[in-house]
Amino acid sequence: MGAKYQNLSRLSKMGINTHKFASLKTVEELVEYEKENPMFSIRFDRNKDYRQLPFYKYNREDFKSKKQKMDFFESIVKEANEKKCSLLCSNGYQYDSIQICNFVIIFPSKQEFILEWSTKDVALREMYEYPTTVLKGNIKDDLKDMEWTNRQKNKIGTKEIEKILLWAFSLNMINKSIEATLYSKKVGILEQEIVCWQID
Repeated sequence: MGAKYQNLSRLSKMGINTHKFASLKTVEELVEYEKENPMFSIRFDRNKDYRQLPFYKYNREDFKSKKQKMDFFESIVKEANEKKCSLLCSNGYQYDSIQICNFVIIFPSKQEFILEWSTKDVALREMYEYPTTVLKGNIKDDLKDMEWTNRQKNKIGTKEIEKILLWAFSLNMINKSIEATLYSKKVGILEQEIVCWQID
């Protein structure tokens, strides 16, 4: 299993909410997965050199015929085999319409944090292609006293910011980059408003 799959498995075992995910390798497995998941993301995955690998989104409605769909799956499996990758599939793509923001947060110390987010309707890995908003401060401070960058770019409410901070603080992880998405409804394996993608 690839590093990203192992990461999600570890998060799930720790009781941290993730979207449903599976590690696949063949066209046949993709076809079976698609029967229950009309929309899903496909991340290439392997144990080393796993950053910036190909990433695809699948939506059943984008394909006019079975052949077109099979050609798409076959091309992805061929590319994955060439790169010695497995396919990490997740059903999170179907919830993009209720996504509030993607965010990355780190606690350099017990209470100090740096939170960066984007309200663009894109995958988390794509958010850096657009201006992000950054908030730095102490978990005990008022929001108005914290340091902001691009405050007007990705507007979310105070309640949403507090929800992110409380959730991330509860994980009790120092000097770890926490990547997650906030939704307007409960989603994921544990049915919560925040889904975690990676912690490293």
